Amino acid sequence: MSIYHKGAKATQEQIIRNIAKLEMAFPKMQRDFFKILLERIDANNFSNKRLENAVNYVIDRFQYKELNVADIISWDKKINIYTHAQICNLIQKSMIKGFEDTEIREINGTKYWVLKRDLDNL
Repeated sequence: MSIYHKGAKATQEQIIRNIAKLEMAFPKMQRDFFKILLERIDANNFSNKRLENAVNYVIDRFQYKELNVADIISWDKKINIYTHAQICNLIQKSMIKGFEDTEIREINGTKYWVLKRDLDNL
């Protein structure tokens, strides 16, 4: 499951700030590239945090000559989600102490559990 909740789209201010960072970091990229990137950010419902993290990740780690839209759009962070039975199994196998080591997340009306240690490592 993505750590970025479906919700508020990135604000115009956040988009402009991050596009400007990319333009400074990749000055050889053409203006049309950034137009397409803006369109894809909107179409993929990026939140402020996901956009900021994606841009920072690419700036910190990109090693090739030309940037691709997919280098930004495909970036995500995911964590495992567990059913109640799976969490009970982890407790039984002493892999976690108990439900105090978890947080509940609701997805489409169904409750799932995530491990707090996974959330701490984000």
